[in-house]
Amino acid sequence: MKVRVAERRMLTESTVALRLVSDSGSLPGFSAGAHLDLHLSTDLSRQYSLCNPSDTPEYFELAVYIDPDSKGGSKAVGELKVGDELEVEPPQNHFELVAGSRYRLLAAGIGITPIWAMAQQLYRESKDFTMHYRTKSPALTAFGPELADAPFAASVQLSHSCDGPIDIATLVADPIEGERLYVCGPQRYIDPVLDAAAAAGWPQESLHREYFSATLADSDNPEHIFKVRVASSGEEYEIPPDRSIAEVLDEAGHFIPLSCEEGVCGTCMVPLLEGEAEHRDLYMTPAEHEEGDMITLCCSRAKSDLLVVDI
Repeated sequence: MKVRVAERRMLTESTVALRLVSDSGSLPGFSAGAHLDLHLSTDLSRQYSLCNPSDTPEYFELAVYIDPDSKGGSKAVGELKVGDELEVEPPQNHFELVAGSRYRLLAAGIGITPIWAMAQQLYRESKDFTMHYRTKSPALTAFGPELADAPFAASVQLSHSCDGPIDIATLVADPIEGERLYVCGPQRYIDPVLDAAAAAGWPQESLHREYFSATLADSDNPEHIFKVRVASSGEEYEIPPDRSIAEVLDEAGHFIPLSCEEGVCGTCMVPLLEGEAEHRDLYMTPAEHEEGDMITLCCSRAKSDLLVVDI
């Protein structure tokens, strides 16, 4: 669907907010945790969380950190101007709020975008929640004024790394039955939160995470050469140590949608019909890795000599 940039404003010196509207009709509704796929050029697509959950939205609102080391995505977003048009996919949600007795929302950096949306939705639904937002400094706190003026401001706690470390164990202490924890941000923040939550007694099924960036884990067998068979055609391709499954299949003419290329977004995930994968993504949970029926083609490899994928 085509949208137009109706408003552009800087939330901080490095974070831009955009409001996107449609000139051809109403926009589809979406819930907190949803994202948009933006087609920024012929071969560049990126996912960004939506900040304004609504059943009948007048606009899509995004907030994007302009990474100085951008591979092209955030840089392209930062160059958008009011009046520019672009194509997007309808909203999708892989980080949805599920039923719970209470909610604990934790965000770091630009991880605020889905968490800010969740706080708005939970307040409208009169649900019990608290929120903690970690940033580098007050000046780099996106949506700081909006959070201060929100009707649920008393439920929001801010902290800044310039003031020193925080006690993550305290943030996740004393879960109650049915409570849900949602955390979003970089891997260096999320992993300690999940470790502390597990130590505090949170059930794994109550922990929900969305990574915005990650460092790929090293392969257990980096020199392993294996084959991938495309189930629909029977074609087989050899995957060398220095190339991803997605790269090889794409070069052979099989369209593989990609976005993050870091194993955090799930765009390239497909069914795995045969073989054992070496999962290197952070999108699926450990339990989903154990099930072994899906694989992310941008980063994961094989433990077996052959993988059969459903594309």
